[in-house]
Amino acid sequence: MILVAQWIGDDVVLRQNTTFGIARVDKLHDRPVICNGAEIGAGAVILGAVKIGEGAVVGANAVVRHDVDPYMIVGGVPAKVIGSIDGRNAATGHSSMRDGMRLANEPSGPNPTKPLSKTANPRRQAFPDKRSDLNA
Repeated sequence: MILVAQWIGDDVVLRQNTTFGIARVDKLHDRPVICNGAEIGAGAVILGAVKIGEGAVVGANAVVRHDVDPYMIVGGVPAKVIGSIDGRNAATGHSSMRDGMRLANEPSGPNPTKPLSKTANPRRQAFPDKRSDLNA
């Protein structure tokens, strides 16, 4: 991990192989600012005078060169907005990923905290559960 940031806030999640740093040798003071509650995915690279907003999520292996607004989800090379986090707690402004991650191409999907039924997964039907045979 290489961390050359101007400031890293509270409750920030930094996963492995993350890089924060300067983008150019002639701009040694242009360092990233990571706000409270941000989540940075494995292998993400954040370069230059970039601000990662409060509660924002940077996907794995993303390359970020521009500011990320609070509670936005970015990913890719170069990083682009792919969604937002809904359902923030009005008192704190924070939410957990399980409480309402909404991707740009998935405006309303299944509740991620509710397990899918056995019949909802076609692979489960194709491969029946054989654990009961082991006890016989």
